[in-house]
Order: sequence, then structure tokens, then C-alpha cells
Amino acid sequence: MKSKFAEGDRVVADPHGLGRIGPTGVDKGETYVAVKLDVGKTLFLPAAKLDESVRALMSKAEAERLLSELRAPPEPLDARRLDERVVDAKRALVKGSAPERARALRALYGSKYRLSRAEQRLVAMFEMALLAEIAEVVGVRAERLGRELHAAYPAFAEAAPSRPEEPPPAAPKPPIVVPGYEYLGAFQLEGERLAIGDPPYTRSRNDPANTTVAGARRNTLVSAKKGRWHGFIHPGAEGRPGALFAVHEERLKTFVRDAAKLRPIAQLRVDGGQMAVVDAAVRDDESYQDAMSFRMSSNGLVRDRGCMSESGFGDGVYVASALTEGGVALIVGVDFAAEGVPPGLKNAPPGTQLGRH
Repeated sequence: MKSKFAEGDRVVADPHGLGRIGPTGVDKGETYVAVKLDVGKTLFLPAAKLDESVRALMSKAEAERLLSELRAPPEPLDARRLDERVVDAKRALVKGSAPERARALRALYGSKYRLSRAEQRLVAMFEMALLAEIAEVVGVRAERLGRELHAAYPAFAEAAPSRPEEPPPAAPKPPIVVPGYEYLGAFQLEGERLAIGDPPYTRSRNDPANTTVAGARRNTLVSAKKGRWHGFIHPGAEGRPGALFAVHEERLKTFVRDAAKLRPIAQLRVDGGQMAVVDAAVRDDESYQDAMSFRMSSNGLVRDRGCMSESGFGDGVYVASALTEGGVALIVGVDFAAEGVPPGLKNAPPGTQLGRH
């Protein structure tokens, strides 16, 4: 089907912002269209999905309405914790409509306190994604429009006070002390399997039958015992996670000893710097995908149905292992480092590559 966009057209590639349709090319039999973003990057999008991936600029009437909203007097201060405010803003940036983004940007602008670094980064991303489009449609320079709006809000004033320091969130209390491990919290396995992988890759569309690449999968599914599970991180080098574990409650007391019995089950590809262990019954639920995508820290629970962490050495291929009884897993783990991990994760067969690639 022919696209409604032609080479040279101005478009918006949410959440990256403005761009221009570039030339078409073919790679391995598939046709791609280059979209040159104003921020200096180029996206190569499948031609068949171009109309789903970019959109036309908003109308002048909508741009003027959103600009009027941004120019309105500040609303009452959002007094929630920084992590709650930032997570909601990230969700609006990536998944929200233009009006939702405008409301989120106005909420960031509306602080009576000096913006934190996290808030400053979000403001810059919202302005790149939204304000630049509004400015182009109404015919003003984005920099000028940004200066005008900043001057109208107290958060950008030199004399703006710093927000009072917030106490850190309370750390979850482990049911037993496991020396040398960071406890992430408890979650419930209500289904019959755990999905393990880079968070976006835990979706069913990425299951191994369709996504095995050079021996490395996007995810792996393991039959696991229902009930209460606990997440742990084994620290690695330079303060990075060395391994992520999920442990069924009945194996908590013998967890460290049992780690020596784990055996490799898959090599998993990571492209987003994170790893998750989640109840496969909820992996296609958008609320759980959002819980993995929009967060302040990569290390923690996936609501009440899984746990996740940074992949200690970034993107690459990592080994997942499991301890099973009768074909049902009681402990699963993912190794992020070739050295300094528990003995149970050193049982990969000869030639297995661990860590960053």
C-alpha cells in the first residue's frame, strides 16, 4: 500500500520530534524509508509501516490551543514524590497524545522549586518532542518560544528555591538475611511459567520460535512453581549487578547453597540494558509493560508479578540458568558477568560467551 508521505515531507516521529522523510532503500529484501530527525539522528523504518510510525504535523488550530494552555497561569504544585512525577511524565512523553504531553510539560513548568536534573532532562525532551512542533506550525522559532515560557514560570528563575530533600523510598525488608545480596522484594507467580528477558522482549511476540538469532533468544519461558517468589541481585564489579535471581519461597533458606545447582537454560539477547523475570500470564498486559518501561530505577519489582534489574554490563548476550525439580523451576538466575558471580552461574557449557558482546 502506498504511503501518504513522500520524500521531503515534514513529519513527527513520536517521541523523537520533528523530522523529514528521506530516501528509500532496500536491505535483505525489505524496503526501508529514512526519516532524518531534527535532533541529528536518522530512523530507518519499514516502508510498509511508515504511516504507523510517523504522523503529519498538528493543525494550526491545535498548536494555538496547546500553546494557549502552556501560557496559562501555573496550576497548584504537584506535591507527589519525584519518582512518581517523573514516571508519569515519562509515560506521557512516550505514549501520550499531544494534549497529554502539553499537560505533563505544564506540570513540570509549574513547579515553584528549581527543577531537579531529572526534571530538566524531561523538560528538554518534551520541548524537543512537542514545543518544536508547535513552534513550527505557528511560525515562531522554538528557542524563542522556549525562552518566553521559561520566563513565565518561577521554576526557571535564578532565585527559585531548591525542592526540600525527600527521604529515599523504604527498602523492602527481606524475610531472611542473605549475606552479600540486595533484596528486591516479593512477587506472586499465579501462572505456570516465568518469562525471562529484556523487558520489551518478554512479550509473547518475541518467543524463541520466532526470534532465535545466532543461538541467542530474545526471551525464554520456564515452567515454575506457583506461589510467592523473591527477587535478589548479586552485586558485581564497580557496583553493577552481577546477577539477577528469582527464588521460590520454599528455597529461600537454602538459596545460596542451591545456587551451585543451577544449570543453563538459554542465552538471552539484551538490547535495552535491563533484564526481567515476570509471570508469563501478565507479560502482554500493557500495565505490566509500562511498569517495566517507565520507572526511576531499573532494579526492583515489576509491580506484584516479577522482578528486574540492570544488565550489569549493558547490552549483549547473557546466560539464564535454573534449578528445577520434576521439570518445575524453583530458582532462576541470569548472569551478567564472567567473573565474581555465584558458582551456580558458572556452569555454562564450554564455549559459552558471558557478559557484554
